[in-house]
Amino acid sequence: MAGLQGDLTGKAAVVTGGGSGIGRALCLALADAGMDVLAADIDLAAAEETAALVGDKGTRGAAARCDVTDPDDVRALADTAWAALDGVDLIWNNAGVVGTNMLLDTPLEEMRWVLEVNAVGPFIGMVEFGRRFLEQGTPCRIVTTGSEHSLGVPNAMSAPYTASKHAVLAFSDVLRREVPDFIGVSVLCPGLVSTRLWEADRNKPADAGGVNAMGHDMAKQLFDQGMPADELAARAVAGIRRGDFVIVTHAHSRKFAAERCHEVLGAFDREELPGADDRYDIDMIVNRMIAEM
Repeated sequence: MAGLQGDLTGKAAVVTGGGSGIGRALCLALADAGMDVLAADIDLAAAEETAALVGDKGTRGAAARCDVTDPDDVRALADTAWAALDGVDLIWNNAGVVGTNMLLDTPLEEMRWVLEVNAVGPFIGMVEFGRRFLEQGTPCRIVTTGSEHSLGVPNAMSAPYTASKHAVLAFSDVLRREVPDFIGVSVLCPGLVSTRLWEADRNKPADAGGVNAMGHDMAKQLFDQGMPADELAARAVAGIRRGDFVIVTHAHSRKFAAERCHEVLGAFDREELPGADDRYDIDMIVNRMIAEM
């Protein structure tokens, strides 16, 4: 039994950060695929707007307020979703923020804020929904929105954001090796998308730098040149239907993955390490230990 993929008609999804941007577009694309959708957002009014738009497409729409960094909120979200949708088949950990300082100029509080929302938040969602999926025992899927920043380093002045998006790819890669086959795991790794992500600092704590009004005009000009969110969402849902682990949407992002792979493989080539030396391969060591028990 494979994780949720193929025909999504009649299934149910929860999308965090569903009140705007990529999250709202994902909610609507999942509804177009025939899914009932609960939009969760720290802004309840925005989530309710998304739920109404989902309902206009003929599937059930629901809304809930959720701070993804609060385990109690995420637990309550899961309770609400199972009750409102009569079960859940897909959780999309999508809520996120951005940080744009040079690494050496990044306040510790800003680093913590970005990692808390972008990395710890998805971790909490994976654990809460993943445990319930294990009990449910039916084909389901845990999806997290990463970024082309999960694949490499597209640009400087992105240390907190890039670190957080590397983290969600790592979490997901480990998770897919630990769960049974009926739980699918995916990571969406988009490039620039036309959203208002740059406004996420309205929720930034004052000690993390607060709102950067001066940077908003430049950020708006940048994000306005991104892929339309509905196009991104359609490509993302197509990846879910295929059962992809990594879902890519922007052709140019290949170069970031290729650059990283080239550097890593080149390091091995320069060392001229013996190809057949597996004495220290932790996977093989553990398997031998298990076999000898």
